[in-house]
Amino acid sequence: MIGAFILVIFAFSLAVLLPIKAQIPFFYSIVARLIIIFGNVVTNGQFPGAIGDANSFFQDSIQLSGNIQSIDWNIPNLLNGLNGFINIHAMLQ
Repeated sequence: MIGAFILVIFAFSLAVLLPIKAQIPFFYSIVARLIIIFGNVVTNGQFPGAIGDANSFFQDSIQLSGNIQSIDWNIPNLLNGLNGFINIHAMLQ
């Protein structure tokens, strides 16, 4: 729980590094993600699409971890949204 709070504070502190025009959309996206996470916790993981999304994410990362050479090592692809999460999870496995 404390780790989650540290990550949230870290995410909000990253906004200082962004240009002023990008800070407001960044804050909105972080708040939207927090609302989705909170909704998923309150509904015990029964938020629409939560289980299917988590299962597909986990299955994709397991497949990549078995064949780590298939990861595209291009930095934008490694750090881009869902692909970034899958790639990092596969490398950790």
